[in-house]
Amino acid sequence: MTEDFKSYSQSDGYSGYDAVGKRDGVVHDGCVAHARRKLDDEAMKAQPRGDRGAAKRLSRIQRIYRIEKVAREAKLTAEQRKQLRGEQAADVERALRMARCKTQPRAAADC
Repeated sequence: MTEDFKSYSQSDGYSGYDAVGKRDGVVHDGCVAHARRKLDDEAMKAQPRGDRGAAKRLSRIQRIYRIEKVAREAKLTAEQRKQLRGEQAADVERALRMARCKTQPRAAADC
C-alpha cells in the first residue's frame, strides 16, 4: 500500500494492518466473513458453559447477510446498497462494534 493511499482498507483482523488504519484518510474495516468464522468457533466453545454472547453476535451477522441478499437480488447500485445498509444495518453494526469493544481489548482504539 503506497504512502499516499487514502480510502477504505479491509482486512481479516491481522494486527499488521493496524498501523494502516491509523493513517489520515484511511478507514480500516474488518471482514464480516472472518468475524463470523471466529464467532462460530467461540459459540461452539461457549455452548457447554451456557454463554450466549457469541451466538447473539452471530445472529446479528445473519441479519446483515439478509440485508445484503436483498440488495443483491434487487440488483441495487453501489449507492443504493450504501443507502440500504445505512437504513437497515447501521444499528446492527453498532451493536456488533460495541460487543467487540467489550470482548476484544485490542479493538479499544475503534470504540
